[in-house]
Amino acid sequence: MPKEQTTPLSHRFHPIVQTRRNRRGKRSAKRRVERAERNWSKKADAERVFLDKMPGRYMEMKADGKKLTEALSRDYPNGSLQLDRAPMNGRLLVEGMALSKELKPTVVTVLRRFMDIITPEEQLEIERLWLLMQEKGLKYSRKRGESNRSATPAIHAGIWEKFAREPRLTAETWKMQNREVKKLMAQLIGILSSKVAPRMAALLQTYYPEVWERQKRALLRVRKVLASEFAEMPWLDFGGAFFAVAIKTGCSERDHLDWSDDKYGLTWVSGVGNWEGADLRALETGMQYPLRPGEAILANMRQMVHSASPILSGQRITLTFFTCSFLARHSEFD
Repeated sequence: MPKEQTTPLSHRFHPIVQTRRNRRGKRSAKRRVERAERNWSKKADAERVFLDKMPGRYMEMKADGKKLTEALSRDYPNGSLQLDRAPMNGRLLVEGMALSKELKPTVVTVLRRFMDIITPEEQLEIERLWLLMQEKGLKYSRKRGESNRSATPAIHAGIWEKFAREPRLTAETWKMQNREVKKLMAQLIGILSSKVAPRMAALLQTYYPEVWERQKRALLRVRKVLASEFAEMPWLDFGGAFFAVAIKTGCSERDHLDWSDDKYGLTWVSGVGNWEGADLRALETGMQYPLRPGEAILANMRQMVHSASPILSGQRITLTFFTCSFLARHSEFD
C-alpha cells in the first residue's frame, strides 16, 4: 500500500482565534488619529504649543497682495517685531480652539513640524541638482521682484490646473526648459516623488485622513487625464501627497496667503542647505516657527498669513509642496 501522506503541521490550517481586537474590526479613522496623537505625545522630542490667537481672519479676502498688506499694516502695526519663537528642536504640534461644524468649541491642529522628511543624503543631492539647473539656464515664468511674496523668483514644477480646465504640467516643469535642465529636473523631481512624497503621504493618512481622502480623489483624476504624460514621465506622480512643488533660493520674506492652494488642504514647507534664521512667521498666531534642514512644516497656508524671517547666514533652498485649488475643487465633481 502506498504510504499515506500527511500534511506537515506547519502547513495545516489553524482557525483564527476571536481575540478582542479582531472581533471589533478595523479602527475608525477617528480612533486611528486619536491613537497616533497619543503616540506623538509620548515621544521624548515632541513639543506642544497652544495658541490663544487663531489664523483665518483674511481667508475670505480676494487675491490681492496690496490689500492684504494694507490690512496687516492696520491690524498689526508692530508687524513681526513681537512674535514669540516656538521651540527650535524636535517635533512640534501647534493647536488652538475653534468652533466645530456643530458650533461646539473644539481643539484643532494649526501646524505641525515633522523631523527627517528629507534625509541628509537627499538634501545634498537636491542642492547639487538645483545649483546645476541654474548653471544650465533654468528659466522662471516670473522675473525677479514681480511676486507679492518675495524679491527672489521660484519655479513651480509638477501638476496644477491654474489657467486651465484640466490638470496639466506647469510650463516651468518642461515646456520652458532646455534639454539639459529637463534632464536635471527629472532627477530632482524624481527624488521628491520616490523618496519624500511617500513619507508625506503616510503622515497625511495617519494624522489627516479626511485631507488624505480628498488628495486620493484628485490623484485618480490626475492619473486619468494625464495617463500618457505619466507613462512618459513617471517621476511626476507624487502619489497624492501633493501635486506641485515651488522651489527657490532664499525664502518668501513678505507676508502673504497662498491663494492658489487648496482651501481645505495642507501645504508642506521644507528646506535644504545650511542657514541660520528664516523662521516661518505667522502674525495671526503671534509666533514664529523655526525650521531646520530636512524638517517640514505642515499647515493650511491658504488660511494662515505667513512669511519667513530674514536669513541671517548661509543659504537655504526652500521647497513648498502644495495642491492647486482648482485641481482639488474640480476633482470633487469628476
